[in-house]
Amino acid sequence: FQILRRWVARFGLDVFVVTSNVDGQFQRAGFAEESIEEIHGSIHHLQCASGCTARIWEHEGSVEVDAATMRATSVPRCPRCGGVARPNILMFNDWGWIADRSREQRRRREAFLVSCRALPLVVVELGAGTAIPSIRRFSEQLGSRSGTTVVRINPREPEIGGGHLSLVCGALAGLAALD
Repeated sequence: FQILRRWVARFGLDVFVVTSNVDGQFQRAGFAEESIEEIHGSIHHLQCASGCTARIWEHEGSVEVDAATMRATSVPRCPRCGGVARPNILMFNDWGWIADRSREQRRRREAFLVSCRALPLVVVELGAGTAIPSIRRFSEQLGSRSGTTVVRINPREPEIGGGHLSLVCGALAGLAALD
């Protein structure tokens, strides 16, 4: 994260992060909230598990876990119905996920891409594999645009065609080598 932030500062880059991670690490690393798209949602936001409301709210607390039983000692509650709240993340076969927050992030990403359409674009893809290929496909889609270079850093599935750059290593090693 520090290497990426240093590049942004050093070269005065416009940046937009698209991530399938739900952990908020880019925000904690100092990337602007309005320049991040979390395509699978965020563990730092909640929604009602029973669907009594379409509201999504920030989760400011933490869930304490009993180490002996590996069970939560308390769970977040929906402020409307008092029922269990769940993370606002897309899970497998999840028809209850409320995607409004992620849709708004996508709208901002699309506006960003329109604003830099005539500029050279570099996509740095870190560890996106083929098992859940959403980020990988997105990178390749952008890589098909004229003036776009994809840098794929992946220790197990580095393959990419079209004159793009592939580094067979972990994210930190690849970024450090480029730096």
